[in-house]
Amino acid sequence: PRVAAKSEVKYIRYYTAGSAAREIAPLAPQRTQPVPKVRKARKILIYIDPVAIVGVVTAVFMMICMAIGLVRLNSLQAQAAAMNDYVLQLEMENADMDRQYHESYNLADIEQTAIALGMVPAQQVTHINLAD
Repeated sequence: PRVAAKSEVKYIRYYTAGSAAREIAPLAPQRTQPVPKVRKARKILIYIDPVAIVGVVTAVFMMICMAIGLVRLNSLQAQAAAMNDYVLQLEMENADMDRQYHESYNLADIEQTAIALGMVPAQQVTHINLAD
């Protein structure tokens, strides 16, 4: 059988002393794809029409006015609802008082009170005609 030979290790020492160093020749440039030139980023300019700016400002102003109007409208509707409730309460109270008024008087009682205070029945009153 064959025995594997012991590997030989060779140590290579790079050593230069003083002026014994030689000058290294530059490598020949390799041809590669050309590198694109760096372009400066162009500033993006957006031209806005002054009339469009006025239109947008007007639209925003109108939107704010509409929002304020909506808030005021809701407030006034709440006040109107409160007033309608108050009027309904007053009408109910008026109807109750009217009912109590009509139920509280009795014609017979009124006649008795009037006679007690000195009222004379209409048949007993003498009429004088001043035209004759």
